[in-house]
Amino acid sequence: GADRGTLVFVKDGAMVVRATVTTDAETVDLLEGQLLEDCDWLPVSMIRFVKRTNEQIVINDWDEDTPQTLRDDPVFSDNHPKSILCVPILRKQATTGVLYLENALTAQVFSEQRIRTLRVLLAQAAISIENAELIEKRLESEEEKSRLKSQLYQAQKMEAIGRLAGGVAHDFNNLLTAIDGNAELALRQIAHNISPETFLQEILSASERAAKLTRQLLTFSRKQVVDLQIVDVNDVITKLHSMLVRIIGEDIQLETIPANPLGSIQADRGQLEQIIVNLAVNARDAMPE
Repeated sequence: GADRGTLVFVKDGAMVVRATVTTDAETVDLLEGQLLEDCDWLPVSMIRFVKRTNEQIVINDWDEDTPQTLRDDPVFSDNHPKSILCVPILRKQATTGVLYLENALTAQVFSEQRIRTLRVLLAQAAISIENAELIEKRLESEEEKSRLKSQLYQAQKMEAIGRLAGGVAHDFNNLLTAIDGNAELALRQIAHNISPETFLQEILSASERAAKLTRQLLTFSRKQVVDLQIVDVNDVITKLHSMLVRIIGEDIQLETIPANPLGSIQADRGQLEQIIVNLAVNARDAMPE
């Protein structure tokens, strides 16, 4: 019997208009959380009264049934409907929303039978609304859990980077000392017309070790491009040993036992190293104090 209807939900203590429809419209207008107070086409005071008291308001003839307080509502100053029905949506004796209906042209459209049927439907709708809210909260909870898990992982990673950086700085210092010393010795050899090849080889070896340290840092920060190659897993694990010791801490004993034979795989060496580091860090965090 209505030619216009509006659905208002109660969310976090606020009344929010979620949908409105008229008989001359082809679709329902879904509103993204518009506050009731911002809807100047609705009788806000009436809807709030129904929400507060859990009592329905039925006006089947504006001229005969409407109290003066409602007649004075600015919403109806220029135009008023012939019939109005404002019903609470109840769930466990609490109002979860309000349904506002009106007919601008016809009186006596909201019979007792229609109202009873409508309230049964609204009770079912209230259950559906509650279930939807529970699902929404669960999804939000899972998203929050995922976000916190990500933050924890990042914090653990930063701690590991801090440990690694300390060890790498020490190694770089040793490598620079070796490069500097061998360069000085090579210059002396050249001054005496002696081949500096041995010292230059030591410089080359130290620079290669420095490059390896840099690759480890790039891998750990995930800035290295994927490079698939045939990788000896035993070799990767063995060469990671010293870095893993720095990451997990000196208070934990780490023993590397290569499997024989383990074989080779096709993988990105840097990513494989990252997986092993993650496993070691997770194992460390799972250990008792």
